Amino acid sequence: MKGGVYFLKMYKAAAVARWLDMTERNVRLLRDKGVLAECKPGLYDLKTVTVQYINFLRQKNPEAEDRVDYNTERAKVMRAKRESEEL
Repeated sequence: MKGGVYFLKMYKAAAVARWLDMTERNVRLLRDKGVLAECKPGLYDLKTVTVQYINFLRQKNPEAEDRVDYNTERAKVMRAKRESEEL
């Protein structure tokens, strides 16, 4: 921050694609769908698009995070391991 003004560093679709581990084409498709927002034509804020992409993935699969009980899953793994050792 300089003198109370925040300068936002913006990146092209190629950098966003590398950051999100996808192709530039996919970045443009997500932009066209309204998932990712450009700050200026062809330029993106990495922090913003990362949050937007995470929210998109959560909406795409809402049960993934909400339904996973890690203690239950760990108990299943331990039970399977014990049964395997008993055999």
